[in-house]
Amino acid sequence: MEDLQKEKIRDFTREHFKWCLVDREDKDNNYLERYVDYRDEFPKSEIEKILEADNPRDYLADLTCEWDISCDDWTYETEFWKELEKFCEENSIDEYEARDYIYETFYWTYPESFLNPTFNAVVIINNGDMNYDFTKHNILNYAGDYGYCDGLEKTAGLYFLAKQQRRLTLLKKAIDHPEDKTGNRFVDSCITELEEATCHMTALTFLVQMDLNTAINIIEKQKEALKGKVYNEYHPNEVKGAPLGYITLSKDTTCGLFDTWNGGGSLMEIELEKDVKLPLHLIDRIDTDGTIQSAYGLCDDCWGDDIKEVKVA
Repeated sequence: MEDLQKEKIRDFTREHFKWCLVDREDKDNNYLERYVDYRDEFPKSEIEKILEADNPRDYLADLTCEWDISCDDWTYETEFWKELEKFCEENSIDEYEARDYIYETFYWTYPESFLNPTFNAVVIINNGDMNYDFTKHNILNYAGDYGYCDGLEKTAGLYFLAKQQRRLTLLKKAIDHPEDKTGNRFVDSCITELEEATCHMTALTFLVQMDLNTAINIIEKQKEALKGKVYNEYHPNEVKGAPLGYITLSKDTTCGLFDTWNGGGSLMEIELEKDVKLPLHLIDRIDTDGTIQSAYGLCDDCWGDDIKEVKVA
């Protein structure tokens, strides 16, 4: 096709789809935004697959391509293609070349709000206790032979949290005498959480609302750091070089001890006194709410808009 013919086809297509052009003023921008009904939701099952994928962003791109294939506006003989056939005939343009040109230069996309949904995230912490199958919280509960611990060890998730809340010394003393209340809501709630744990592989867990793009950014940064051997998941605190970043969670965040492997845990009622600055290298993984919903039957109120800041280095 000649350049003049290409220009005619481009202008014809842009005019037909002007209602959904992402940027009508930019003639080099040929992105068309699909209409998404306000009742449509991003499939929760697909969010789970994206988070588990080797390359989450590529998986998301492939997923939208699959949706494109089934789109009536592009695949089937709709009114647009009939009008194009007539237009090509009137302007002596080869219709099949025109179609190929449109396929190559026009792209369907989706509203950013649809491709970046907010979901109920389950953030599981690994302070080094993953190396011990998350058995480092078996201190006050009935744990049988599953790695019963004599005191709060440095690799336990609660060790990190107590240190951040500046209550580590008090919590250690309370663990030695759990029958005595300290009067501190954080420490006393931690003691109760340890005592009421019904499973032996409990990890420190936070429940927050998170948008998909934030989750993907965190996962990509972790994968990049693991590949570059900046840190390893078995000894996450041994970071070599610059930190990966962090997220700051509100002190109102729901958190506690949860065993995602066996579908149980404790009360999820640790009472924070301060906001939590959570380094990205301590995040073992980010799940959707499926497992914990199945175990506890929680309502959506347990997940709040509690992420105050996200910093990915």
